[in-house]
Amino acid sequence: DAAAQKRRAERAHLQNSDSGPLALSPFVPCCAPRIPVFVAATRIQPGDCIWDVGCGDGRVVIEAARRHRYARFVGVDIDAEAVEKARRDAKCAGVEDVCTFLVGD
Repeated sequence: DAAAQKRRAERAHLQNSDSGPLALSPFVPCCAPRIPVFVAATRIQPGDCIWDVGCGDGRVVIEAARRHRYARFVGVDIDAEAVEKARRDAKCAGVEDVCTFLVGD
């Protein structure tokens, strides 16, 4: 039936996407309670530009930007959908002015 075919196609897309289970390096989000600890250990200074290569959905970059508005942040990920989510989340968090997210490998 058409619904079953659609579900199979969606499953195949997810399985083969950059962040799906068959990806060479699937996205595994950082555990939320660890992010503030990680950000606190970074010693970010005014004027620093921090890059997160393989940023996924940008959650670490966004949290760092919330805490360190005087620095610039760049997140790069191969997954265009994750980068779009990071951009939306940065805007919702009010840090889009200090965050840039790029699709790249």
